Amino acid sequence: TGNEIPEIGTPDGRALNRKIVTRLRELDSTRYTTEGMNGFLAAAPQLSKYIAQIAAKEIQNMDASTGGSDNLNMAMSVMQHHNEDDLATSDLLTEAFEETSGTLDAAGFNYLTGRHELEAVKHPDRVVVGSETFPKKIPELWDIVERNPHVIGDFTWTGYEYLGEAGIGIFHYNPEDNKWSHYPDRLAYCGDINLNGYRRPASYLRETAYGFRTAPFISVERPEHYGEKYDPNGWKYGDAVDSWTWPGFEGKPVRISVIAKGDEAELLLNGKSLGRKNLGEEEKLTVYFDTVYQPGTLEAISYTDGKETSRTVLCTADDPVKLAAEVVNPEIPADGSGLSLIMVDLKDAEGRVNRGIQKAVTVSVEGAGTLAGFGSADPSCEGSYQDTTWKTYDGRVMAAVRSGLEAGTITVRFSAEECEDAVVTITAK
Repeated sequence: TGNEIPEIGTPDGRALNRKIVTRLRELDSTRYTTEGMNGFLAAAPQLSKYIAQIAAKEIQNMDASTGGSDNLNMAMSVMQHHNEDDLATSDLLTEAFEETSGTLDAAGFNYLTGRHELEAVKHPDRVVVGSETFPKKIPELWDIVERNPHVIGDFTWTGYEYLGEAGIGIFHYNPEDNKWSHYPDRLAYCGDINLNGYRRPASYLRETAYGFRTAPFISVERPEHYGEKYDPNGWKYGDAVDSWTWPGFEGKPVRISVIAKGDEAELLLNGKSLGRKNLGEEEKLTVYFDTVYQPGTLEAISYTDGKETSRTVLCTADDPVKLAAEVVNPEIPADGSGLSLIMVDLKDAEGRVNRGIQKAVTVSVEGAGTLAGFGSADPSCEGSYQDTTWKTYDGRVMAAVRSGLEAGTITVRFSAEECEDAVVTITAK
């Protein structure tokens, strides 16, 4: 019935929600109803006073109910430095949500994990869903889902990267102002999957929490920012890449994370153990190792009851590299709306992606289609997605090609300095 609607905490808003739910049930009695309810909006303006009492210096005179998503997102970020469950379980929010939650088939809570179990105490017959939650909280959230039959699932914000709310998930290391967006930020940068279809570490954290992945996942925080401070918030999960290729950082300190299921995880660098740590001691499903960068091989091993359960290897990629183009959908309809996506990676002779170097890649399209868009997943850069030349980001660029109204072959060519051209064909039919 809505998402983050401010007026659900008012008599008029509650009445309108009832009308919408009633009409929906008249139109289709088989569908369940929910709403993504945000406590920062539902309880405003009383909530502004509540927040000011807890975090007066940080929040200053900000009113979370006005000023668009920037003010709301900043207020939510500030509360994470305090006990956000105090807010989630407060009588103030219980009163604000009471009528709307009772009207819906499933109460949807945005960033209010503390309410999930409380609702079963107050209303044993109530169904709850996490309608919007922070990416890095999935280990705790999924534990709540598995332990509580009335909590039917969780939706993170967000799955795929998007333009807008620029900077909420970007790691800004400027010590003077490192909290929010700066020109030329363009992406939110909180997606499990980036703009070029690359799975970021949060995606593997989620896969592991769900029980779909048994192998450890290794990622390395960008060494150029080792030890630097940034303002953490719930949308930021590790400024890291699954790469052990960092030219120019030989002998310099790096921080490595291992996501795994089990009791313990061990990390080996070029065959030498960097230690064996208890999973969950620092963070659920994750352990960290600090070392210095040496090209070669990283190997993570997970253990349960003292026995090895799985391992993952991450190797340094070589230079020179080649352009490796992969067509996601090589056949598209010739109706003017068919789209084909092409991922272009910088790979060495062994097929390993070299994320440690950057190249300007140019695309051209001939035949029965046109270029719909081209670019990298760089969250903070200038340039247009209509440009035909882009620099790679973490070793990748992506092109989108659109069919015309006539059947035929579309030839797409990618070129970069010191690389042979990569050519792919798409069939429009």
